[in-house]
Amino acid sequence: MNTRKWVAGFASVAMASTLLAGCSSNGGSSDGKTLTVSVNQELTGQFSPMYAQSAYDQYVVNLVYQGFMKYDENNELVKDLAAEDPVLSEDGKTLTLKLKEGVKFSDGTDLTSEDVKYTYTVMADPSYTGPGGYTVALLEGYQEYHDGDAKELTGVETPDDYTVVFHLQEPQIDAVSSFAIGGIASSEQFDYKKGDTSAIEKGTDSPIGSGAYKLNSYEKATGASFVRNEEFKREEGTYNIDRVIMKKTDITTELQELKKGNVDLMPEVIESTIVGEASNDENIAFNTYTRSAEGFLAFNTNNGATKDQAVRQALSYATDRQGFVDSFFAWDDKVSDEVKQYVGGYVPQAYWNPVSKNNGKYVTGEDTLEGLTTYEFNPEKAKQILDAAGWVVGADGIREKDGQKLEIKFLLSEKNSVLETLVPMVEKTWGDIGVDLKQTTVDFTTLLSTVQDANSDGEWNVMFMATSFTSAEDTGANQSYDSEPTNNYSRLNDAALNDLIAKGRATGDVEASNANYQEAMKLAADLCGYLPMYSGMMFNLYNKNVDLTGTGPLCNWSQAMATIDIK
Repeated sequence: MNTRKWVAGFASVAMASTLLAGCSSNGGSSDGKTLTVSVNQELTGQFSPMYAQSAYDQYVVNLVYQGFMKYDENNELVKDLAAEDPVLSEDGKTLTLKLKEGVKFSDGTDLTSEDVKYTYTVMADPSYTGPGGYTVALLEGYQEYHDGDAKELTGVETPDDYTVVFHLQEPQIDAVSSFAIGGIASSEQFDYKKGDTSAIEKGTDSPIGSGAYKLNSYEKATGASFVRNEEFKREEGTYNIDRVIMKKTDITTELQELKKGNVDLMPEVIESTIVGEASNDENIAFNTYTRSAEGFLAFNTNNGATKDQAVRQALSYATDRQGFVDSFFAWDDKVSDEVKQYVGGYVPQAYWNPVSKNNGKYVTGEDTLEGLTTYEFNPEKAKQILDAAGWVVGADGIREKDGQKLEIKFLLSEKNSVLETLVPMVEKTWGDIGVDLKQTTVDFTTLLSTVQDANSDGEWNVMFMATSFTSAEDTGANQSYDSEPTNNYSRLNDAALNDLIAKGRATGDVEASNANYQEAMKLAADLCGYLPMYSGMMFNLYNKNVDLTGTGPLCNWSQAMATIDIK
């Protein structure tokens, strides 16, 4: 399933573990090799390819489940469960995939085409509440199953135990990545009947997959541990780690945990101060790659002053994004010469997938897209936009229009190092243009549930988050402006934009897709539902006895376990 994963915006992506704390790098123990990973956010227990939404829960899914294909460190799709390369029909509407024979789930049951059909049928169910409905809605028979009396999802055909045929309503530019990389769940784990996915949803914290590892223990506040899936057939020299622990650490002390050897790996760090300090420790190594993620502000276009496009544009011009990047990603005196060669962060030119194989160059600034509004810092222009839109400065310095104050409710996540730098900056620059800024700080889980609930729109106008794009396609844009708040936090619903992104996806012609997506990128920037704040480099920090290779923008540590070893 081609999708996006949401993170809190911390420099280091986080997870947790409770058991076996301190059992790090024990290559000589009778229990085999253990990799302990430092993570600083709670797991929610949505350990299912059908339900996982956060990057943290997705780590678990990556360890436990397999899809037909997966991305490697070079952003190329390679076979995982697939026995052969996918075959897409000439009209682009039929995708045929072949499963390897002999694959078993961790409970010993066979993985067959029926499990694939079950996975997609659940996501088409009228009672389904996860994020995968966006993808499965592209299949033939979805409406009949989701909204009608159909007894089965006809868009997934299983002519034999190892062949799966996906029938699409229209050709899709990302058909392979949409239907080949999603994890496959066991059809025998739960008794599923149409109209009732409650047991499946409640049981996501007990995953059964066909991947190299299986869940050993899980505690929401403290994390998870994993052991080998003995049913998994590994090739010689791969998957040398016997146990994985996701250990909950505090963001203020996790580097010390790494230095002490209490954890082996701090994954996907962006904080310059942490990278700088770690780079001069003789016991710590690192690797790095460009991020497939962006940190962004989302403007709620359904509520309060941010319903006004002029306000959204003014706030964007009054946000010193380059100043933020220069401050947050600045290397300090402690950084090694080896690290200094890397530029830690940059200001994206658009809210778009920076690793899109076709249009990512416009995001990174490698190429310029003519007509794209990029919102360079310009407070005077922000004031002019507000003046022209009728927002008048009052006696107290706060603007108002038609009796409404220019009040902006900023929803923040706690213990977020990005916001520690950003918030004081926007307090000053937004205040200077006449904004009354109100702040509410909550834990990340509460922030996520609030912004995904349309009934909570009155509680916020602006929020900050980061999103990881999980494919090399442009179709993350389709989800960003989908009608459901689960995907479209901005609530923006523009007919012309919707038409462009629909045309960008519903074709097999790369040139036609690019042309539509580029126009969509320009229109989306003008409508200003999202303001991209930063992207940059990811650094994996790890003890030198860890051999960490095979990671890349679309292949994080949990997807590269086949290549990780402990000396």
